[in-house]
Amino acid sequence: MFIAHLPAGYLISKYWVSKFNENKDNGKLLLAIGLFSSILPDLDLIYFYWIDNQLHSHHTYWSQIPVFWLGLFLVLLLISTVTQKQIIKHIIVIAASCIILHLILDTVVGDILWLYPFNNIPYALFHINPKYRWWVLNFFLHWSFLFEIGIILVAWQRFLNTRKIVRSE
Repeated sequence: MFIAHLPAGYLISKYWVSKFNENKDNGKLLLAIGLFSSILPDLDLIYFYWIDNQLHSHHTYWSQIPVFWLGLFLVLLLISTVTQKQIIKHIIVIAASCIILHLILDTVVGDILWLYPFNNIPYALFHINPKYRWWVLNFFLHWSFLFEIGIILVAWQRFLNTRKIVRSE
């Protein structure tokens, strides 16, 4: 996945916000957290380009390892049961959903270590063969990019529908 993480995060965040039936201010906060969470695993690209010098795939960093996020969210859910605050649980559910969705979407054409630490086998549904010198073209000209365009179009339509509802109120 190359450019559709944010729109996909928007879609899943909007879904959860509508299910949680939070007030307008909390809904905006939850949406913002969801949008940030949808790209959070890729913040490792800063390290990948500036420090690691692209020595190995950024999908092998801890921020791209599902067991890290699952463990973190389980601990946070346990802590949230102690606080008894519903908004905390909503934040955790939205953040977890967006991050796991990010990893699922990366699995379409990117290698994700779904069974780490039990094995180091990367899983991807499809592989993009490098045909072009500029690596970005390999993604943009692969059929899987149409899937990303589809996600963007659905998110855009949802966004426009939401704006129409807000204007009519």
